[in-house]
Amino acid sequence: MAPWVLLLVGFLIAATGVAAILVSYRLLRHELLAEVRLLADQINRVRSDVAKELQLSGEKTGPGFGLDSILRDSEEIDYPDLFSSARRLIIILNEEYDWISLYADDLSRRILDSGKRTTLILAHPDSALVPLLARKGNTEASAIRERILATVNIFNTDARGSGSVEVLGHYLFGPRITIIADATAINIPYSVGRGSRVTPAFVYKDTGENSRFMALRADYEVLRMDCDPLLLRPNFDDELDAETSRS
Repeated sequence: MAPWVLLLVGFLIAATGVAAILVSYRLLRHELLAEVRLLADQINRVRSDVAKELQLSGEKTGPGFGLDSILRDSEEIDYPDLFSSARRLIIILNEEYDWISLYADDLSRRILDSGKRTTLILAHPDSALVPLLARKGNTEASAIRERILATVNIFNTDARGSGSVEVLGHYLFGPRITIIADATAINIPYSVGRGSRVTPAFVYKDTGENSRFMALRADYEVLRMDCDPLLLRPNFDDELDAETSRS
């Protein structure tokens, strides 16, 4: 066979291969573009669904509900700053000696400040809740009573300061820790089972009379009626409480 014929055949084979590659590329490009468009449509649908869920969530809670943030771990809260900056501080819990003692220095500095008022409400040593707390904590009821009294003593030791402070004992079950600091309220739910684990914190702002903040403030006012004083400073300023509740 003549050399030029072989060259022609080789050229045709090469041209056919290039054409096949181009066709394959175009088909692949078309398929990729189709997949990209499909993925983009799916993303848009997800974004639309999320937007609808957020809208429904807003409608359920209402614009004045006041939920500011949700923290996965309540220890993410800057408690020292909260305790030092709040003019009016209310802490409601069952029995949290370890937690209170952890921030004892911050609370001590607060109690020394004459311009601040502090209320701690915890389970009364004679409350029927004490045996339940002991069962949950795998300890004796007497140990829980000792921890409650030790918590009160932290505040009593620092009662030399000029700030307003009171400690009240309640006889009810508290499903959560509630902290009210000026116009901010924090809810930290208790775990139901024994032992301790990471718990979230729900932070609310005072956004008006329909806000969760105002509901928690009202719950505190009602709870006070079921409490007995465990520590009350002579200079406890009721006017400051009334003034703060109006602000």
